Amino acid sequence: MKTPFGTPIFYDKVLGYIDKLTPTQMIEESNSWGYDPNDLLLIADFIYLELYKLEYAAELYKKAIKDLYFPDPSPGLPDIDSAGIYATCGIVLMKLLKFEESLKYFQEAYRFDSDDYLIIYGLAVCNYKLNKLSEAQIFINKILNADEALIKTFLSDKKIKLIKDLSEKLNDNDERHWTEIEKAESFHSEAINHFSTGSYEKAIAEYKSAISIYEKKLNEMLPESLELSMDIKYKLSLAYLDLSMLYGKTKSEPHQKVISLIIKALTYNRNLPDAIQNLLYYIGYVNAFLKARRKIENNLQHIAKLYNAAYDLLKTPYPLGTAGRNWEGAINLLKEVERIAPDLPYTHHLLGLAYEGCKMDELAIDEWMNVYVLDPNFDFETRVILS
Repeated sequence: MKTPFGTPIFYDKVLGYIDKLTPTQMIEESNSWGYDPNDLLLIADFIYLELYKLEYAAELYKKAIKDLYFPDPSPGLPDIDSAGIYATCGIVLMKLLKFEESLKYFQEAYRFDSDDYLIIYGLAVCNYKLNKLSEAQIFINKILNADEALIKTFLSDKKIKLIKDLSEKLNDNDERHWTEIEKAESFHSEAINHFSTGSYEKAIAEYKSAISIYEKKLNEMLPESLELSMDIKYKLSLAYLDLSMLYGKTKSEPHQKVISLIIKALTYNRNLPDAIQNLLYYIGYVNAFLKARRKIENNLQHIAKLYNAAYDLLKTPYPLGTAGRNWEGAINLLKEVERIAPDLPYTHHLLGLAYEGCKMDELAIDEWMNVYVLDPNFDFETRVILS
């Protein structure tokens, strides 16, 4: 059975897993599908080009490449199909700022077709970002010395301008000529490398440096710079998410800090596959219903009664030994509080917990993001006092 996109029935299964499983978990699940690797390529293309879910697309491309048979390249006979598969994976990884991994796929692509200037462009950029300047210069020169009309059939004007800019910087050999965004990307790339090799303290420092520059540039953006603004927001979301994972792994910051960083990542990009699961994990970790308590700052008696009634429903199992709690009843009470006083972060926090109890994760995340907007320093480990 085929879908309109020419892919097998498990195409729907893949879409069902997006944002519910991490990319790695989805690939593990795919082992039981009995798929054709070529079908994975079609799905990866759609997820990349139509949905722009880069993390999922990258994992699907890598899985397909691992399972496909590639003939040995023949000298003088380019294998455009094989080169294209490796190059596309390289492009997606480059967009994720995973330059070291991206470079390996571009190198494989180059083995199959050394005349494709998009592949040469990828090799130039990745080598430059990894500070392999002599290698970068070789591929930059290949582009600059080629026929301009031919180059334009492979590369956009934006990519050609980037290559010319990189050439000027290499010739100047002066870091002062780097744009601030390039400096941020360099910090970001180094952070990813340190993270992958277990140098966590160095990775944290590099992520902080990248985030500081990204946010500075984002605040300086003119309204007409929409494309660049979206690009910076995407990179910020990745940096904040990785930094939260580092703090979680090293336990160098409290869970409250981890949660705030994940929410920050989601404010820049709601489509990060790991962020939603990580947020649910850490919120659940710090939120046993009967732990610490906090006073309601708003002393309105009616609100206090509603809070207490809702909290009682949340902490008390249904009678007669039935499982679970009265989530829907608590939601109704808390929505009444929200109607009366919409700016109390505690309300949104408890609503998030109630929605999570109902398995309504998207609504839960909306409420926790409301908490962050109202109070970026909100302590997710606290509770309203019941009195």
